[in-house]
Amino acid sequence: MNALISAFESLNKWMARLGGAILMMAAVITFYDVSCRFLLNKPTDWALEIAQYSLLFGTMLGGAYAFRDDLYIRVDVITNLFPKAGQARFKLLGYAISFVSFAVLAWYSGKYTHFCFLKGWSQNTPLKTPMWLPLIIIPIGSIAMALQNLLLILKDIKKSS
Repeated sequence: MNALISAFESLNKWMARLGGAILMMAAVITFYDVSCRFLLNKPTDWALEIAQYSLLFGTMLGGAYAFRDDLYIRVDVITNLFPKAGQARFKLLGYAISFVSFAVLAWYSGKYTHFCFLKGWSQNTPLKTPMWLPLIIIPIGSIAMALQNLLLILKDIKKSS
């Protein structure tokens, strides 16, 4: 079991690094587009679409790693009013809610992505990107985030027992 958890967390780290590289690519593409637009007066017709897809992919790929290392933003004004034991329960409840939310998102986004694939739908943009290509990362990232939250639940339960 520990080997499976270790492999999953290594995969999360790899996905986060890939997501970071994709976000860097989005920054370079945006800089290129702005430069072309204002310096050469020749805007690109593809850069905005690719940058948007890059932001989606970078975010979804890095999400599970953010949960693992507690790198996401949270509002803890109310939970800080409780004693440590109450805070731990709230944290566990948060993991459970996140697990269910990402599992539901994975299911429905997967169904919609599959539907778009079967219909052969494409974006009404200059690139005519098939819709399933940018959408596929949503169920993939959601599955990774759901599994990461499940691991966090199991770790907290194991730690408290």
